[in-house]
Amino acid sequence: METCEIHVNRRGINSIEVPPQVEVEAGFPLLVRIINDGTPVHLTLSTSNAGMFTDFYHENLYVRDVLEFRIPTKEDAYAGFFDVEAITGYGTRKASFRVFVKKYIQKEPPPEEEVHEVVPRVHRPAIPWLLLLLVIMGITAYGGWVLTGQPLLAHMAILVLLAGVWLGWHTER
Repeated sequence: METCEIHVNRRGINSIEVPPQVEVEAGFPLLVRIINDGTPVHLTLSTSNAGMFTDFYHENLYVRDVLEFRIPTKEDAYAGFFDVEAITGYGTRKASFRVFVKKYIQKEPPPEEEVHEVVPRVHRPAIPWLLLLLVIMGITAYGGWVLTGQPLLAHMAILVLLAGVWLGWHTER
């Protein structure tokens, strides 16, 4: 990621200092670091001829001390350039710089060495059988409550089913 520094209020109120040009590869953003050496200021960044290289058009920024702003570039952009204009003081001060876009050349990543990790085997308890047992007990207690009307069976069914839910929730997958 290429970085461009813009200094504001360093030489006077609303003064702007920009580099003459910067380079960026297509597909990578241009990081614009705005450094304010004075009182807070509104700075407008705009472009008029950048449609082939970026979707960025215009942004009004409030800069207290240091602000970083990214201007994305299109991955499929061809080599070329566009201009970025920095404006302060409600249009009374302007400065511009040229952004040269280099065509992105995909570099082959270095071959990775094979890494064989030894994953320790984790012993899992037979929780599904316990869950199945709790569900069967809960359904049996519920069925007994429906047939006999005993409130103790209804409470037991609820407690057993809640225990099964709790156990299922807290087991590792």
